[in-house]
Amino acid sequence: MVKTVRLENPNTEFMKIRQYVVELIVRGGSEPQKVPSARKLAQMFGVSHPTALKALQSLAENGHLVACGTSGYLTVPDRFGNWGEMKIIGIVTGDGCNVLFSRQHIAVSSPFLQEILRRSGSISAQNIYLQGTPENAVDIIRNYNLDGLVWFSPDPKYGETIRILRESGLPIIEVGFVTGNASSARWNFVEDHYQIMNRILDEGRKHPLILSTNCSQELYSEILAGLRRSCEEHGFPVEQCILVNDDPDSAMRQIRQLLNYGLTFDAILMTGNCYCFWNFLKEHFDVDSQCRVFGGDLVLFSDMNFTGYAVVRKLEEPAKILADNFFRQMESPANLPMTVVDIGIEFVLYEDGRPVLNQ
Repeated sequence: MVKTVRLENPNTEFMKIRQYVVELIVRGGSEPQKVPSARKLAQMFGVSHPTALKALQSLAENGHLVACGTSGYLTVPDRFGNWGEMKIIGIVTGDGCNVLFSRQHIAVSSPFLQEILRRSGSISAQNIYLQGTPENAVDIIRNYNLDGLVWFSPDPKYGETIRILRESGLPIIEVGFVTGNASSARWNFVEDHYQIMNRILDEGRKHPLILSTNCSQELYSEILAGLRRSCEEHGFPVEQCILVNDDPDSAMRQIRQLLNYGLTFDAILMTGNCYCFWNFLKEHFDVDSQCRVFGGDLVLFSDMNFTGYAVVRKLEEPAKILADNFFRQMESPANLPMTVVDIGIEFVLYEDGRPVLNQ
């Protein structure tokens, strides 16, 4: 699951125009490019005329544009280097309003971007910020004249946006949570939690606690489906699994109550971004020996001294498959069927924050 921080203030309007101008400069190489008027930019990106004008003036002050009197502005060539014919791919995350990204997001996105960018020195990537309606998003993205688009965990409301862009010939891949309207590498939470529960039960654990934070109903249903499938195959009563899905404070109160009632646990699955629970669990459970911890989608830090199985996503092979598909799309976008691959998982055993070799 990709954690990001959203920014919703007028500065994002400036960023839309700035990135558009950067794209003009890169594509122009050694040739100056005419920049649309402030009025035209305001219409293109859904901002006010004064905002668009201020953005152009700021770009000129920073040396990216040169004013040509009543003729408007021209780009300053080679401001970002000139490597010949440049291809630009756009990067969108979620609903396009995310500007600060967690370590988890970087870990997920890097293999896919590296696989694409390492294949040619004439490819660059730029973040695309979206504000407004999904209907406006089609025009905003088209304004960038992109050669391709990589969308990480797209918001479902942009499913139709992605379909329209793909069918118009824009190469697109989705990663993580996906809409199913483009080639994709997707989380498969049913299969993931089936495998995790298999590992728990194969170890002989009989009293598992499944702990998550505010999972949506759809996601929680997928998690439960994987757990149930494993329990059924092992002949293990799913009712013996204690499931807690709530905000962190409420979840920890519920666990304290369960312990006060005399319940004991020999396995804990932290599914989702549950970093906030680790110190609490170490305080209340013997995580070094009696109670095995399984951290699904858990971002580990050295000072956690994590002990247990980190459930790690295997990203390299899906990244290669999608990068191959992406380049084939750029060569013949109209004739290429969509490729869908699941992002698998593996288990890495940690003791006191260090991976155990030869496990």
